[in-house]
Amino acid sequence: MNNAGFGVCPYCKEKVRITANKCRYCYSDLTEDIELYKDKAPNRLVPLKTSSTKNTRNFWWMKGLAAIVVLLVLMLVGLSINKISDQKKEEEVAVKKPTVVNTGHEIIDTWVNASNFLTSKQGGLYTLHGEFLGVLSASDTFQDLSSIEAKANELKIIDPPPVLQDLFIKYLVGIDLIVDSANYAKQGDWDMATPTLNKGLDLSSESLEKMYERVMEELEKALKED
Repeated sequence: MNNAGFGVCPYCKEKVRITANKCRYCYSDLTEDIELYKDKAPNRLVPLKTSSTKNTRNFWWMKGLAAIVVLLVLMLVGLSINKISDQKKEEEVAVKKPTVVNTGHEIIDTWVNASNFLTSKQGGLYTLHGEFLGVLSASDTFQDLSSIEAKANELKIIDPPPVLQDLFIKYLVGIDLIVDSANYAKQGDWDMATPTLNKGLDLSSESLEKMYERVMEELEKALKED
C-alpha cells in the first residue's frame, strides 16, 4: 500500500494525511504540536513530537461530556416512562372506584315515592287496578272488550319508580293475560278464557302485593338505618 503523503496521528495512532489540520478519527489539532514525516522504512509513518497535554485533556473532556449527555437523556426517558405508567394506574383506580352510596334521607325519599305510586288516591296503581277489575266484572260476559282494553292501556302508560320496574313488568304481563281471556270469551272459547283469566288475575294481584311488601320492607329498613 502506498503511504506517500500520510502520517500517524500521535493521539489515536490512526493514519492521516500530512497536510491535515485535524485528525479525522479523534479530531485532535495537528497544526501546532506535531510534524509528520515518512521514515526510511517505506511503509512506516512515525511522529517527530509527542502529543501535548492540552490536546489530550481536551479529547478526554469531550468524551466525558458526551457520556454525561447520554446519561441525562436516558434519565429523562426513564422519568417519562414512569410518569406515563403512574398516570395509567391512576386511571385504572379511578375506573374501579365504587359509586357514591345514597344517604339515608335519599333512600327514604325513594321508597316513600314508590309507596305513593302504589297507594295514591289520584290515579294510584291500586286505584286503577280496582277500576280495571270493576270494568272487567261489569262487562257482559267479557263482550265489552274495548272498555277492558282501554283500561288496560291506561295501566300500561304508568311510569313506575326504578325500584319497582321489575315487578311492574310482571304485573303488566298479568294484565295482558286478562285482556287475552276477554278476547277468548268474546270468541266463545271458554276453555281458554277461564284459565287465562285466572292466571292473569293471580299474576297481577301477586305482583301488586309484592310491590307493596317490597316498599314497606325497604322503607322500614331505611328508617332504622337513618
